[in-house]
Amino acid sequence: DGSNALVYYKEDVDKMDPTKMTLPGWDASYTPDEMSGLIEKYKELGEEGLWSNLEYFIKEIMPVAVECDVNMAIHPDDPPWSIFGIPRIITNEENIDRFLALYDDTHHGLTLCSGSLGCAKFNDYTAMVRKYGSMGRIHFAHVRNIKILEDGSFEESGHLSECGSLDVVEILKAYNIDRNNFEVNNNLGSAYLEKKEYKNAILYFQNALKLDSKNNEVRSNLAQAFASDSQFDNAKTTYLEVLKQDQSDWNAYVELGKVCMALNDNAAAEKYFVYVQEKNPTFRKAEIESLLASISAANISSLNH
Repeated sequence: DGSNALVYYKEDVDKMDPTKMTLPGWDASYTPDEMSGLIEKYKELGEEGLWSNLEYFIKEIMPVAVECDVNMAIHPDDPPWSIFGIPRIITNEENIDRFLALYDDTHHGLTLCSGSLGCAKFNDYTAMVRKYGSMGRIHFAHVRNIKILEDGSFEESGHLSECGSLDVVEILKAYNIDRNNFEVNNNLGSAYLEKKEYKNAILYFQNALKLDSKNNEVRSNLAQAFASDSQFDNAKTTYLEVLKQDQSDWNAYVELGKVCMALNDNAAAEKYFVYVQEKNPTFRKAEIESLLASISAANISSLNH
């Protein structure tokens, strides 16, 4: 669809020289010799050396974090296996258990990422969400979908479950341990909206708004779900609430106009379309012109009858 995405092709990675390349997130300040020396130091350190350093770090910072009521959340290694001989340790359930055992406090937790742990078939990501969520150890989450290829390579894909190898809806359901979590409700609403399961989308967007009543993005998504489910009166009311908070939300004006057309109120629809034309002439220009032409044709037809 023209989007940019990250990929990991094993055959290509195996041919790469890490001392002479630049990757996303890669520190390019090192010379090739410096990079080579740094990689060798990590190889010498090994996994147990990394664990020792991490334990020292965690036990130094966590008492202060607990005292200040700050949640700390480690992100898994991405991908969850060694690259260029560099050891990696936050890679699977066993190692995450070991990490969490370093400090027995719920402030010591995870940024759980399906794009990292989920690209390895040995990780049951949904089960991990349920397990660590029930422990209160997931403080942040990255929801991604991954398409795993036959040789273990992978590509980042669209969020819809059918676009990749992960069942994103099931993952979001697993996160739904805390029904009072705004992000969980909003993400589930978005997932169901993409799956065209509009009644479920409406339910979760409404829950999200109860938790953050001023979030206009969620309110717009709720209005879209209402409209898609042919609940046009509810869609109209919700879009008006969006505009009450943000009178420059041009998309809301256009969608409200389309809802008015569905309610056979072409006069109101025309008012909203013309308003956008006057205030922001280039916004969805061709679409608005087409909609106004449709209204004009309908008016002429009505006069002829």
